[in-house]
Amino acid sequence: LWDVTGSLLPTKSGVTDPYSGQKLPTYSKGNGLFVELKEAVMDCIRYVEEDPSTQITVVTFHDYIRDRVSRNASSEGKEELLDFVKSYKYQPHKYTNIVDPIRTFYGLIRNDKINYMFLFTDGDNDHPETRPQLIPTLNSWESRTGGRDAYGFYVLVHPDADQPDIRQSVESQDNYWIVPNAKVRIKTCT
Repeated sequence: LWDVTGSLLPTKSGVTDPYSGQKLPTYSKGNGLFVELKEAVMDCIRYVEEDPSTQITVVTFHDYIRDRVSRNASSEGKEELLDFVKSYKYQPHKYTNIVDPIRTFYGLIRNDKINYMFLFTDGDNDHPETRPQLIPTLNSWESRTGGRDAYGFYVLVHPDADQPDIRQSVESQDNYWIVPNAKVRIKTCT
């Protein structure tokens, strides 16, 4: 689940995404992590072991879910996902909606598979319609994933994403963890 919101934009003009060629707009409160997060998502895809029976789904979000692209973890499938990430261009929007991506993951869980969710975000859910639903959605992790192999990683791309109520909610759930930054490699064992 990949946050593609404006808070990731640079504060200074003249920054070009080296992958898509897009000249990035500026945002006065931006943290400049748009390209760095894109690289972290690509690293995550590369790190998945090649196995055609494994499926990788990349979900981009801001106000709403922008894209949902799935491929198997074959060499070709991973390259297609990497091409998607590289060519992704920033799109203007108003808010960050973290609720819908998490609910999307809940809908993707397969009983016959081991399911991993990596939520990459640099901030808080500020969408007026979903803001009051964030903590209940996070708190529903165990009931939505219970009895199935599902593991969640809430990746803090920027310190602003480290909200006490979010941390408490995530850390109170089984098989759900806060990850301190996007430069961490998570080894999974089955």
